[in-house]
Amino acid sequence: MIAATNCPWALDGALLRPGRFNEKIYIPLPDYDARLFILGNNLKKCTLADDADIKNIAAKLDGCNGADVVEFCEKVKMTLIKKEINKTANPIITQSDIYDILKNTNSSVLKDDLNKMKDYIKS
Repeated sequence: MIAATNCPWALDGALLRPGRFNEKIYIPLPDYDARLFILGNNLKKCTLADDADIKNIAAKLDGCNGADVVEFCEKVKMTLIKKEINKTANPIITQSDIYDILKNTNSSVLKDDLNKMKDYIKS
């Protein structure tokens, strides 16, 4: 059996008894290369301006989980759709668009939860 949770310390102890979920596997937040991979896969069909630096974006999303990075990509796509609807001559995502989206992008990961997770995995 496989299960996933962000709060394993809140699980009923009965679930953790032998024969149920025998392994605890901690999957850390995506590192720079993983974020770059997620961005590349999710934005590959988007037209990005030459000044839109995916490597810089990956660095700025440090501390975000995979879902946060995907949500960022969805906001980029929505910006592109809005430009197309508004009949922008050449709808592309610029670095300015990226910065506007980044300003409103926050990690959903709480530092306290990260610390609790590290302590939990040690036990």
